[in-house]
Amino acid sequence: MTDTRAFETKAIFSWNVPAVEGGDPAKFADKLKAAGFEAVYLKMAEGAYVFKPSWYRYPAWGENVKQALVDALRSRGIKVIGWQFNYGIDIVGEANTAIAQSLRFGLDGWIFDVESKFEANTAAVANAYILSNKFKTACPDIPLALCSWAQWKSPTGVTWHNEKMASAFMERCDVGMPMMYWSGDSAVSALWLLNESFRLWKNITYKPIIPTGRAYTGDSGTINAAAIKAFADEVKRIGLKGVSWWVLDSAVKDASAWGALSETAGFAKHEVYLPIISTPVPEQPVEQPPAPPETILSDSMQFRVLTDTLNVRAVPSTSGAIIGKLAKGQVVTASNVAGGDSWIEIEPGRWAAVRYSGTEFLRKVD
Repeated sequence: MTDTRAFETKAIFSWNVPAVEGGDPAKFADKLKAAGFEAVYLKMAEGAYVFKPSWYRYPAWGENVKQALVDALRSRGIKVIGWQFNYGIDIVGEANTAIAQSLRFGLDGWIFDVESKFEANTAAVANAYILSNKFKTACPDIPLALCSWAQWKSPTGVTWHNEKMASAFMERCDVGMPMMYWSGDSAVSALWLLNESFRLWKNITYKPIIPTGRAYTGDSGTINAAAIKAFADEVKRIGLKGVSWWVLDSAVKDASAWGALSETAGFAKHEVYLPIISTPVPEQPVEQPPAPPETILSDSMQFRVLTDTLNVRAVPSTSGAIIGKLAKGQVVTASNVAGGDSWIEIEPGRWAAVRYSGTEFLRKVD
């Protein structure tokens, strides 16, 4: 059986490494160690590509994760786990990148971040099997987690998300990781969502649940020290084996929230898994908030075409089908990126290259 103890920790997601302490390996690791974190989840892949932070924000950075950071974290006893935002477009490529990054850094675990882009694919269930099976075949000893929706159904039983897809993933994944980003800033909302999400996930899997709490502001919620503390205490009270938070990039900018995260207990001594004790449901439970923003560039960031014509493709790759053209001087708005910032999605399923093989095709409009 795969050892899941790397996930049975006090952990936090990290999106852009250079956004924290300038990405300095020692300072980055020291900050986490001082706050009592036992593991960190580093973004290492965007779909089928190795993840690179936005070239416009961090022009000299390159790949998000470097060996020096992994070494610094490990020297301080912090587990290193990679995560990947999954699209389900090039499913074999996504699997291969996850495998390569896991083996390259000798990771303590890997996380599939599966949200609307993956779920919208008509082959979502089949893709879930392909992705998880390929990873576990290549990396049988690396624990694997599915990070996805907090609520698969509404409190009244209306289906919100694809439970069959989740069940397919959890056949091979070792840990379920619901994104419990409660609305508002109250401890009541945090505790309600924790218990409601746990109940729904137990309908999908018998495997360990490691919840991800809110440590950012956005998507109908606000970072709040009191809610963070209440959520962490409840995780311990109901006997869950670990907890994680989204997201380091934001949490370090809020002194009170970072203080609350630092004060929460770790999981060095794993507790017995206890039955859940329900907490009162608010009179008007909030709708599930969306996941954190998937885009790296601002939705308002615009680009102008530099070449006479520019192909528009169905996927962020030169192997993708050409489904349109852009003319020189035309201005488009980026709604998503892939491969760092080498490709932008101008409309759902319509991608254009910013740069390729040393040639600049699109330039940001100031």
